[in-house]
Amino acid sequence: MAIQGCDYKEAVIGLLALISLLLAGAGGSVTSEGIEITMTQTSVGFDNTFVSQSFTFKAKVSDPNEVDSYDWDFGDGSAGSGQIVTHVFMSTGTFEISVTVDRSGNQKTFSTTIIIKETLGSFDFSVDGTGSGTITGSPASINCIITNDVSSGTCTDKAAKDSVQTLTATAVPGFQFDSWLNCSNPSGITCNHLVTADTTITANFVALPAVTLTIEFQEVFQFFRIVSDTGGIDCSISNAGSTRITGNGTCSADFPTGTIVMLTTNGPGGSGALSRFIKGCVALTSSSTISVTMNSDETCIGTGIL
Repeated sequence: MAIQGCDYKEAVIGLLALISLLLAGAGGSVTSEGIEITMTQTSVGFDNTFVSQSFTFKAKVSDPNEVDSYDWDFGDGSAGSGQIVTHVFMSTGTFEISVTVDRSGNQKTFSTTIIIKETLGSFDFSVDGTGSGTITGSPASINCIITNDVSSGTCTDKAAKDSVQTLTATAVPGFQFDSWLNCSNPSGITCNHLVTADTTITANFVALPAVTLTIEFQEVFQFFRIVSDTGGIDCSISNAGSTRITGNGTCSADFPTGTIVMLTTNGPGGSGALSRFIKGCVALTSSSTISVTMNSDETCIGTGIL
């Protein structure tokens, strides 16, 4: 698989990143001569890092100053020269790497075998959803917004083969997360997906029933008004005495479950001349503004005192 214009294949060695082939000397002792192989990682330019393997080969000899030449055979039809060489394999397979060291006509050949596997390619990794919510991802740069089954934002990125991509689903007010589709390892609002091919993961959000916020008044001796920052509540009353009563205007509205509604009170003519209190939704507060989280039906009582 080509990676952004490169047709390199990923080379994977079954041992550690550094391999030394040690040769047996006379009497069974081990010498330090042989082939040293180092893998070099090369980044390829997506937001994530994809790896195409390059190899550095070094002939380890005890007397490099006495060596006349180093002739390399990479086992794939390619050759090289010098004590240290670099090579990238263009196909998969098992290759015997050898170097012939010449010391004044006295030649010695060292060899080892490596396995070149399919490249760590990049796949299209996408998300979509039903209902309304957001999906964020790591390490893929996913930040996908689902609004009434329509996707927007960053819903597609590249992901490396055999990488694990973590997605998190967050419902908006009025919805709750329900399930994942095509996720290899779902766990609640989290999906940990092992990438093996082009993939689209779906997050399903379901709508919750609406809840109702109602405004009432008590002990209001002059004009008193309560408005909301969302949902259109604008409810006012005057001269109600100690009678608990619903005011005039829009004093009741439905909201998606989980909506946070800010209620603000005003005195005569909206001047704020009265001491203002709101109770019934939260603990009594002397603030002219309160926050109400709509997880169920709520009734807020406004009280104005001269």
